[in-house]
Amino acid sequence: MEHMKNRYAENLLGAVALGLADAMTRDAALCAEDGAAVPAALVSIGAAPGLSIGMLAHTLALSHSATVRVVAGLVRRRLVIRRPGMDRRTAALYLTPRGLARRDAVLGGRRRVLAQVLDALPPAGRSELSDLLETMLETLLEIPATERTAGGPICRLCDRTVCLPALCPMTDRGINTGVHIHPAGHATTKGGRTDGTQAPRPAGTAGITAPADRGRTP
Repeated sequence: MEHMKNRYAENLLGAVALGLADAMTRDAALCAEDGAAVPAALVSIGAAPGLSIGMLAHTLALSHSATVRVVAGLVRRRLVIRRPGMDRRTAALYLTPRGLARRDAVLGGRRRVLAQVLDALPPAGRSELSDLLETMLETLLEIPATERTAGGPICRLCDRTVCLPALCPMTDRGINTGVHIHPAGHATTKGGRTDGTQAPRPAGTAGITAPADRGRTP
């Protein structure tokens, strides 16, 4: 009997996970008016202005050439601008105001899908679910990425402005996401670049917070 209950729970979890993934992917693709890589690119660049193409490729789990094509499309549609990187050999990517609006639409659509499901639970149930999900996420992260997904890090569509670094299992695994979450809650790229309005800062200044108007082009 217990075995059947466990199998049933597995089916329920699988159905919910697949249903949510389908709904979020569809909504994000519609908001971005393009393939699945574009929403994740907009969210990632918005979370870490100045992100390099190499780091974006890691986040999207795409080849460098494929990522260059994605970025070229975003630039062509005036969603992203390229500026010289720290060493002048790499490009630093920033969202334009139009790109920020499109990023917000992607995150808003994702939130609507998730909120619709969570609203079925009472407050106490949501709190309990959060605890359970943290445990499940920790377990999921023990599965090698090559076995887990072909689409990139699992937090690539997260709204990182609401992450709780002290609680989120992804905080200590920023090297796998392409974007680190600073202990103060700000996103930084692997090179220590801050999530702010300025261009990427020199080494040794990581962790300095930016003005409140975050995410805009320098």
